[in-house]
Amino acid sequence: MACRTSDLVLPITLIAPIDATGGAITSSYIDVSGSENFAIVVKTGVLASAMTDIAVTVKQATDTSGTSTKALVYTEAYTCLAAGKTAETVTTGSITIEADDDGKVFVIPLRQEQLDADNSFKTVAVALSTPGSNVALVSATLHLAGQRYNKTV
Repeated sequence: MACRTSDLVLPITLIAPIDATGGAITSSYIDVSGSENFAIVVKTGVLASAMTDIAVTVKQATDTSGTSTKALVYTEAYTCLAAGKTAETVTTGSITIEADDDGKVFVIPLRQEQLDADNSFKTVAVALSTPGSNVALVSATLHLAGQRYNKTV
């Protein structure tokens, strides 16, 4: 039987498309312990030209209620467009979405080894800082890859 894409990558909505105007957003925590690799994908829609830059950070916790939350510091991120991918500047585990980033896809690839497994951290969430009082349409998904469970149907 041929391998389906859905057998390789499992997308999970973290932040449904929303106008983030006026407030910071943190997604729910999702257990990633069953996956070898995962990526957080943030998509932008229309962004106001006067928008305050949005910092994108990743958090880790020991359970899905966010117990013992702390930053998951990442060093790699990309902007993906039809023409290919471009490396983003990552500053202390964060990338910045700017007002001219309308219609972009930001990908933050992560690996199981980046979690603090020694202290039982196994869930992740994405946090977006406030864009101020200006329009900022955004969404975020978690893509799990290399699932460690029996895929036989």
